[in-house]
Parts: sequence; C-alpha cells; structure tokens
Amino acid sequence: RLIVAKSDDKEIRALLAKTLKMADGVQLLGEHLAASEKTASALAFLASTVKDYSGVAPAIQLYEQCLTHVPNSASYALNLVHLHELNLDFKSAIGALSEFCDNNPTMTVGTTSLAELSALLPTADQLASEVWKPPTDAELSAKAIDASLPDLPKDTGAETPDPSTLKPAGTYGEEDLDALALMYTGAKVLYAAGALSTLPQLVSLIEPARQVKDLHLTKVRNENAYYCCTAQLVVSLPLPLPKLPPLYVAGDSHSLAPAWRTVTYKNKQHLLVPRLATGCKIWHLREASDFFPRYNFEQAIKTIPDGSPVVFIFGEIDCREGLLVAVERMRYPDLEAGVAHTVKIYINVLKSLASTRKFKTLVRPVPPVL
Repeated sequence: RLIVAKSDDKEIRALLAKTLKMADGVQLLGEHLAASEKTASALAFLASTVKDYSGVAPAIQLYEQCLTHVPNSASYALNLVHLHELNLDFKSAIGALSEFCDNNPTMTVGTTSLAELSALLPTADQLASEVWKPPTDAELSAKAIDASLPDLPKDTGAETPDPSTLKPAGTYGEEDLDALALMYTGAKVLYAAGALSTLPQLVSLIEPARQVKDLHLTKVRNENAYYCCTAQLVVSLPLPLPKLPPLYVAGDSHSLAPAWRTVTYKNKQHLLVPRLATGCKIWHLREASDFFPRYNFEQAIKTIPDGSPVVFIFGEIDCREGLLVAVERMRYPDLEAGVAHTVKIYINVLKSLASTRKFKTLVRPVPPVL
C-alpha cells in the first residue's frame, strides 16, 4: 500500500525489495495480492521495483506469474528475458522467448511472425551444445575447421537504412515495439552466448521488421541499438568459431565489438570471449551500490574461471553521462575530482578480483565514442 501511495520514495522501494528478496517474500506477497489478470500490472510494477535493488530472483517469479495470467503480453516477456540476461542464464532467456513465441505464434511485427522466429531459435538441448565452452585439450590440438563469412548483405544492421524505403515513424504501436524488442533480444542473447549457428538466418528474418523510421527514438531504442551492433558484427564474423584458449572481455556494451574475434596474447592465438554487463558504470561497482548493474557484473564475473586472463572495458557510460551529471549536481567540486574518485573505485575492484580470483587483469582504455 505504501509503494502505491509513495511510488517514488526510495526508502520504501528499498524496504519492499528487501522484503521480497527474503525466502518467502513472493509467497507472502501472494497472500495479500494474488496473481491474476487484474493484478498482473501491479505485480509487474513491483517486479521492476525489486529488480532495481538486485532482486532478480523474485522479479523473475513475479513476471512468470504475470505471463501465466496474461500470456500475450510482449512487455512482460521482454522483461523476463532481460532478467535472465542479468544472470547470464542464456538457456532460460531463450526458453522464455521460445515459450512466448509458441503461445503467440500469429503475433507479427511487420510481416515477420513469432512462429517464424521460434522456428530459428535453438531448443534447450541444441543451446546446451552450442553455447561457447572452453575447449578441451583434444579440441585445441585438433585441426582447425574451415570457416566462412555468413551470407548476409554488407549493410545488414545499418543504423540508418535507406530513408526512402522506410515506413513512417509511429508505424508500430506499444505491443509491436515490445515484440520487435523480443526479436532483437533473441539475437543479442545468442550472440553473447556464442550460439551462432542460426544467428545469420535470425538476422535475415528480423531485418525487414525494422524498416521503420526513428526506432532509435522509441522505448525500445536500447534493444534496437544492441541489435544493430550485433547484426553488423555478424556480417564479418567467420563461422564456426575456432577452438582456441579464451581471453575474456568483461565490460558494458563495448565488450560485444571484439567478441568472438581472435587476437595474439602471450605469443598464442586466443578467442575473445565476451562477458557482458549491460549498462554497467564503474560507479555502480562501489561497495554501497545495490543497483542491478552491479549484480549483473558479479554474475558475469562468476562465469569466468579463476586464473583466467580478463580484459576489462568499463567507464564509457561514466564519461558520457555519469560524471558530467554528478558535477552538475555538485556531487564533486569539478570533473577531475569525479574522475579520480571513479578511477579509485575501478582500481579497488580490479585489485580485489586479481587477489581473490587470480585473474590476469588487463584494462582497455575507455572507448572514445560519442
């Protein structure tokens, strides 16, 4: 009741999240607010609130309840897939997407149906065999497999398609945009997972659906940007991936650009393996933070074996918006002080990981973009 009356009160939101994160939190909530078609929107609001405070497990439970009662909500499905992404749980993310497609096969975006999307998504067993894993000694010593570029046009994924061929802005409604974002996110998840066998076909399927002006200005602009990045990268990526030792790349969205390419490290060829923490600022990594990007970062780091070489690519979002906003709000006396404080957070985190996880830590300078 408090969260409804004072939805912007941070203390109330934090207490609600703390409660729902307890072992029986979601069950107790159900005794006061039982899941139904009528209560789904309220439960979704509570799920988004608890997610902000790293309550990913209860948020997943709540969105699953929402979809049980409103199985045609692309918005609920999209949020559920994104929550599984925070755990780097690619199997559950694709599973939730597949289930939504199977429940809504006739739903279309443009001329592209979810039935067509579902046909290209890997099954749970296929995904388990395709998700990238560190190669065995036998695989490392085996003869290299011939790889070739996907059969995709060079302008696939272009952020600014030919304007003369585009439908007008506003062609898609809210549900259309959510369904399109689900398609986009499917491509992103498979790319991050290294499950790339059907990705070129999936990109070809999605391309016609995004031929609408100004999608980068809509509520799915982030999914649109990730898709465009992924599609452009796939065009020039030889497949199948080579069997090489990994050099992990942990970072925000910039970790995708080098993903699945090869590089010489310590005089040996390595495969750059992404560990994506979407939207994560260095500021989110401070000890006092309980915002979900830090949770996402920690989950990503858990998937990297102890002693691995890891390139860290963070800081671009801090430079683009975080530091400037903080100085404007007088959190720091000037930009230099903000940079110094942020760098200190970063170094402390990296030193801790080098100590506790024995990572061979490398730091890529902040990408100079935007």
